[in-house]
Amino acid sequence: MTSFSDELIFEALTPPAFRVRVARAHWGLIVAVKHPVMTGHEKEVEETLQHPSEIRQSRSDATVYLFYRPKRLGRFSLRGRKAIKRQRFF
Repeated sequence: MTSFSDELIFEALTPPAFRVRVARAHWGLIVAVKHPVMTGHEKEVEETLQHPSEIRQSRSDATVYLFYRPKRLGRFSLRGRKAIKRQRFF
């Protein structure tokens, strides 16, 4: 049985062919502490991971990829990290 904290909000397959899994508990931390502006943007995040206009590897951490997609004002950027057998956690 899956607990509430382990429940996935979404799982996205990225163009580099790894999966990004986002658990409800971790998303809660992201929108409550790190990036409150992301509240309610789960679908846009998933679409950015699946169909980015640009992907860059971080200069400071080789395990981090930055996913970009145009947004009305500015750009949407996401960080994916921690490779575990071709899966990454947001």
